[in-house]
Amino acid sequence: ILADDLEGDIAVIERFIARQQETSLVSPRADTHTLAVVSHAVITGLLYNISCGMDPEEAKRVWIATADAITRVDRERS
Repeated sequence: ILADDLEGDIAVIERFIARQQETSLVSPRADTHTLAVVSHAVITGLLYNISCGMDPEEAKRVWIATADAITRVDRERS
């Protein structure tokens, strides 16, 4: 059940990233599956950190900085 849930979550994120590629917010050369897996890992880690006491606003800042860094690195390689 957990493996199916993980697969489904990653698929949703992957579709979201593919839509962002269509609008040029994410490079069309980016591997959607890899970005989805990384995004899921960061999101899961941040949710865990929040449950352990991390300030949700700090988690939000970390998420935004991470997402920006992932897409910026890809743009620099283009």
